[in-house]
Amino acid sequence: MQDGHTGGASWGWPAALAACLLASCGEGAGVVPGPPIRGSRGLFSLLSFKERMEVLEVPEGESVNQRLLKPRGAGGDEYGSYPAVVVRPTTVLRYEVAETAADAVLQYAVAIARNAYQGSGRVRFSGELDGEPLFAHWLDCSREVPNEDRKWHDFEVPFAGGSLVLRADYEGNRPRGPIVGFGNLRIAVPFEVQRTRSSPAQPNVLLVVIDTLRADRLHAAGNARDVSPVMDRLAAEGMRFERAYSSAPWTIPGTASVLTGQSPPQHGLGDSSSYYLADGIETQSPPQHGLGDSSSYYLADGIETLSDVFSRAGFTTAAFTCNPLISRSRNFDQGFEHFVNYRWARSSQILDDLVRWIEQVDEQRFFLYVHFVDPHYPYEPDARTRERYGFEDPEGLLEEDLRQVLDRWYEGEEIDEPRIEVSLAHRLDLYDGEIYQVDSVLGAVLEALERRGLGDRTLLCVTSDHGEEFMEHGLVGHNNQLFDESVQVPLILWGPRVPRGEVIPFPVENRHVAPTLLHLSGVEPPAGMRGPDLTRPEDRGELEGKGVYLTTGKGRWADFGSRSAIELGRIHSLVEDGWRLIHGSPSPQQGLPAIEALYDLGADPECRINVADRHPERVASMKRKLRDWREEGRANRPEMVPATEETRDLLRSLGYVGDD
Repeated sequence: MQDGHTGGASWGWPAALAACLLASCGEGAGVVPGPPIRGSRGLFSLLSFKERMEVLEVPEGESVNQRLLKPRGAGGDEYGSYPAVVVRPTTVLRYEVAETAADAVLQYAVAIARNAYQGSGRVRFSGELDGEPLFAHWLDCSREVPNEDRKWHDFEVPFAGGSLVLRADYEGNRPRGPIVGFGNLRIAVPFEVQRTRSSPAQPNVLLVVIDTLRADRLHAAGNARDVSPVMDRLAAEGMRFERAYSSAPWTIPGTASVLTGQSPPQHGLGDSSSYYLADGIETQSPPQHGLGDSSSYYLADGIETLSDVFSRAGFTTAAFTCNPLISRSRNFDQGFEHFVNYRWARSSQILDDLVRWIEQVDEQRFFLYVHFVDPHYPYEPDARTRERYGFEDPEGLLEEDLRQVLDRWYEGEEIDEPRIEVSLAHRLDLYDGEIYQVDSVLGAVLEALERRGLGDRTLLCVTSDHGEEFMEHGLVGHNNQLFDESVQVPLILWGPRVPRGEVIPFPVENRHVAPTLLHLSGVEPPAGMRGPDLTRPEDRGELEGKGVYLTTGKGRWADFGSRSAIELGRIHSLVEDGWRLIHGSPSPQQGLPAIEALYDLGADPECRINVADRHPERVASMKRKLRDWREEGRANRPEMVPATEETRDLLRSLGYVGDD
């Protein structure tokens, strides 16, 4: 996290660091006068030290917990959950932290739990390092505290290791203090680099993720309705990948793969075979305090994102996201100088802010990540779009959400099937209408770039985090299944160094977006993002035959005709050599056999006929590959607390230590 911190961090970085980072920008990158980029590279979180945390004092009958804490029940992104050590005053904790780096900092946050603002009083959060005062903050916990002040307060202080004591005290009119938290608690290394200038040879990077956009609803991909003229033009002038897959059918793991270049077993978010907590602990059963549910998905500090890499390479970085899941509270803001979450705002509602930012960034080379939320449900195109396509509410339209209607259908309730069909067709119409709206906003963003003279010096990638189901396999929405409607997404590249007019027919994964953007922009990928450049035929050749791996921990299996639906939870899939295997295991409590389905995509592209029983050897081989994929990914997942030599390697890569 690069903004939102205050404190006494020393900005005395070695000159070797700046030279090392600027060298990664490629030769000939000009420097833009003005304030430098100041950021930090996370080393590890103290939340990974749970077993080494020593409790020196705790109120009678109370305990120290490590979980997510939310200081406010509703509101903007900054009021969201942080992973935290959660205590009740007076509590005193101690961590013994090995020496890290001379210029390292401790980044931390303090907050009061959302239901704990009662009576009158205040809480003192303090820290000592080797017996000397390190920080102290007072927070009012009375019921009079305004909602806008009920939030996490972020700080950082110099910290090179030692004996760290954290303390929470309370004074007030209540018999005991409120529940409070020390959040994040990460050790990081600051850096400073000069901003660079963009040019056609050193392009800006604009990454646009259009939430819930399935590939086949673009006009260029076969939709008879002309809803995507801007994206179609970009595809014609650049590259379109006909069979691009998101790693998962929902937002958090799918977006994490785009931003990190890693699969869910590697980055941990959505790795349904285990619970991956904010403190890096894996367990085979759901942990207490809600950390095992989807709200606990948190991007680990040790995993680099595109924003981290571009920021250290001299790019000005910004993120505008409309999906509340892509938030600070899940650490998606790491590496961004400017990060704002608009919480379900439509693309048209943030257009002015996007254009204003583009006008202000001017000559600075930038990485801009935009996450539009339309066409996510509910589908509500405006009156102008409805009139354009003649969308009117048909007779017989179900007033209730179709998802709820289908749930009742599978529970055995009689539902008027023709009304389901009418409602489904109308739902798809409105979905298309929202695609047209977000396509128009994308066109307005490109026009803003052209007006500033940035069109020929900006590399653009358009993709999605997942698709959307319209009862192709018995369900609507997303999260549920691993068929094409859920996971096949658009992938369009356009701009400098991108071949013109190419359509790539074989399967690729969205984790290949990160290394491709780095290669095209001339920035050296870090170890965790080394991979193919999808614009290079030789790199694509290495991918052919390797298959595409997909996963979800929220799976369902349904058949509309037989009125059967199973809650599976974990589902994995492999698409390889014209075959698709889907394997899922119901929970032991259900007492049902595993789902094992194999489809011949050449003869059955819509995946209607399960031929697993005819090809047992192929099923066994593909299941082994799925197992190996999960195990290899988890084995390569970054450690939350690097070993001494791993830390030295990281510092060496940042220019802090030499090779001798």
